[in-house]
Amino acid sequence: MLFMMTYYHSDSRGLRAYFLRIALIAIPLIFFQACLPPEPVSQDIILSLEDPVQVKIMDFQDRQQLDSIYPYFRAEAPVYRYLAARAMAAIRLPESLDSLVVLLQDPHTEVAAMAAYAIGQTGNPAAVTHLTQAFRQNDPAGENGALNRAILEATGKCGDESALELLSTIKTYRQEDTLLLEGQALGIYRMALRSLTSDQGTQTMLQLATESGTPPRVRLIAAHYLSRASTIELKAEDVSLLAASLNHTSDIATKMALVSGLGKTKALQALDSLRKLYRETKDYRIKVNILVALNNFEYEQGRDIALEAVKDPHWAVRERATDYLFARGTTADAPLYRQLARDSLPSMTSIALYKTALRHLPDTAATARNYLSYEMRRLFEERDNPYEKAALLVGLAQHPWNYRSIAALGFPAAHPAVRVAAVEALRSISQSDKFIRYFGNGTTVRRNLLQYFTVAIQSKDPGMMAVAAQALSYPDRNYAELNPDLTRFTQALDSLQLPRETETWYELKRALAFLRGESSPAPLPKPAFNHPIDWSLLEGNDRENPIVTLTTNRGVIRLELYPLLAPGSVANFLALIKDGFYDGKNFHRTVPNFVVQGGCPRGDGYGSLDYTIRSELPPIYYHEEGMLGMASAGNHTEGTQFFITHSPTPHLDGQYTIFGRVIAGMERLHDIAIGDTLQKITLESRFNQ
Repeated sequence: MLFMMTYYHSDSRGLRAYFLRIALIAIPLIFFQACLPPEPVSQDIILSLEDPVQVKIMDFQDRQQLDSIYPYFRAEAPVYRYLAARAMAAIRLPESLDSLVVLLQDPHTEVAAMAAYAIGQTGNPAAVTHLTQAFRQNDPAGENGALNRAILEATGKCGDESALELLSTIKTYRQEDTLLLEGQALGIYRMALRSLTSDQGTQTMLQLATESGTPPRVRLIAAHYLSRASTIELKAEDVSLLAASLNHTSDIATKMALVSGLGKTKALQALDSLRKLYRETKDYRIKVNILVALNNFEYEQGRDIALEAVKDPHWAVRERATDYLFARGTTADAPLYRQLARDSLPSMTSIALYKTALRHLPDTAATARNYLSYEMRRLFEERDNPYEKAALLVGLAQHPWNYRSIAALGFPAAHPAVRVAAVEALRSISQSDKFIRYFGNGTTVRRNLLQYFTVAIQSKDPGMMAVAAQALSYPDRNYAELNPDLTRFTQALDSLQLPRETETWYELKRALAFLRGESSPAPLPKPAFNHPIDWSLLEGNDRENPIVTLTTNRGVIRLELYPLLAPGSVANFLALIKDGFYDGKNFHRTVPNFVVQGGCPRGDGYGSLDYTIRSELPPIYYHEEGMLGMASAGNHTEGTQFFITHSPTPHLDGQYTIFGRVIAGMERLHDIAIGDTLQKITLESRFNQ
């Protein structure tokens, strides 16, 4: 600008002549360009972080700026309409239905299918009529198959009993109509997750799960329905069908789910099939599901398998075996559990058997109970592993008179997991069905427990505070009549840091309302926007997804990340990796044949940093093993904790962000047990800068 001003003053006539020459050249060029036909808008849905408009829509989603998202519903390029609908699938507002309904009629089937998926995510019951009208009868299994699949699934998320009847009675879909069958199965399954089931729906899913010609993806969903639906009853005549299907199924994921369904029949023929399969299988996940299924039968019918399984080489099988003995064991076998605990078994298995023995020893065996408690306290003092110490405290709670010892041992502990376990153990004593039997009216014991819970709430330890607040909300102990000092609780509430300690804040808020005799507070609102996406961390990821390596004490696991599907989660993960945040952290939660969870800075599941990120929920599913997801306490509360699945977990679909998957080292993931260490996460190849 300075140069132009100088030029103008030195020779104004020359400057005018210069601009005239430019104009004479530019005007014909502009006219020529105006005569050219406009460049056609691409009709392909190709996601790209190099397209500034796509990034803008994704950023609007992250910031939940609805007024900025809605105009893209009318964008000329279908990819922008697609991303606008996808944004609403993550934001999940029922009131967005009217806007999304318009996109259900979009001429681009991928856009319409995304709109249907987003409508399902809202859970709005008013959506069913619109979904039914949008079902495309013309070539329903061909070009429109993906849309119709999405409509059927969304109906399962929004519909009522009449919608379930419609889904369950469809008989016209052929085995080659994979997308339609998948949509039907997903719809009935989503209904079951909302506790809506019917005999007709169960029979439809039973047929899909057991017919040999059923497409594999459909069969998996149907088998998970039989496994997961809590309100269904499988009949004795279904046993032969399930058992035969189990024998002829080669897919391990489907077989795992069928095992759980077979157990629900509670038939002796089913028991025989489960026992036979346990002896034959080498897959630990099937063994785990069989041990869970044995809970449907009498203890003596599963006892020998459980006692054998406590010596299995895999930690998950041993854990489910001890769970079975703990839940179903007998007084007569209590000395056996104690003896097994003293055998040369891995530490966590031994501790679980001590807990089981203490649970099943009769009340009259006071000397044995006291001595067993002494052994467990001695082990607590000897062990260095905090997760073993935590398990011992929870085990000691099986003898309610241990409550003083639990507080004395656990409250001063250095590791948060031990301190939280101490409060969890006291909570279990407070809520135990043995409480009255041991303590009668128990006013003195209740006062002591109230004092411990008060100390926990004043500790400023968010894990201890949350568990203590839950304990004080238990109605049967009526802690309100003991006149707790609510001023201290209010001060503790005010000391919590949001959004980092939001979960604890809500538990304490709920406890205060309960103790005051007030109604529970409204569900926790979603956290306000507080952590923008660092888009610079995602540059260049259109051509090659980032690959990260998790180095653990069990070996190396490689993960591929999905920046186009979950940019906020991937950017957050990469930033934490760059800072070395995950290095040296423990895997604080491992659930057999479900998930491995890590990333908690405290190591007990109650830790985070001083921000939250948004849930990102496009139509990508937990239908394979090794999916990488973000742990959360509700929509948009994610932070640093992540999990990886051992096997398909379709009940998590649409609820928890998926931002990657395991591409190598899955066998190492299966080996990881609670307390194992994530030594380091590194970014590979061109990303390692």
